[in-house]
Amino acid sequence: MDERERVLVTLAAMRVLMGILWLSHLIWKLPPDFGRHRSNGLMHSFLWAERYAVIGPLRDLVRDEVIPHYTVFGYIVFVVEAVAGISLLLGFYTRVGASIGLAGAIVIALFVGGAPNVWRFGLVLFIAWHIVLLATPCARRFSLDDRLGRDP
Repeated sequence: MDERERVLVTLAAMRVLMGILWLSHLIWKLPPDFGRHRSNGLMHSFLWAERYAVIGPLRDLVRDEVIPHYTVFGYIVFVVEAVAGISLLLGFYTRVGASIGLAGAIVIALFVGGAPNVWRFGLVLFIAWHIVLLATPCARRFSLDDRLGRDP
């Protein structure tokens, strides 16, 4: 395998792993209650965001809109993360999936980045990984985009 092929396979592996990461995080926030009463469920994350979002207006938004409309936002979070995960895992509309994943990663960083014991560098890596997926041909191998002849 030449160097170019190794790079393309590595980028594909990064894409697949990010897809698996997104999908694995859905386990603790499944509909219809999104883990409402679990210590690590989505409500727990929303309560953290209400308390620790990086700026006051985000804390207010979570308190005034997100928590009162928990189920609506639960479905939004679920769909966003599922679409990003499936898209990246399969390499199907890969740039769309990477864009959705980047937006989701930024939202997560803004909402829980100020919480104690959160690995902020990990949040930065989560964002950076999506930027790499957007900026590189990560769907040139092992993807539906490549099989369908789309410019991945």
